[in-house]
Amino acid sequence: MEIHFSTTLFLETHFGASFRSTIKRTALCRDYTSFRSRFQ
Repeated sequence: MEIHFSTTLFLETHFGASFRSTIKRTALCRDYTSFRSRFQ
């Protein structure tokens, strides 16, 4: 039970962080694209 819990916690933390950073990167790219298109 404890091992399963820690493994789940690890996976949640690891993939949660990468998932959030991916979303953040996508949002940044979208913002940058709209920013550039505005000033062309």
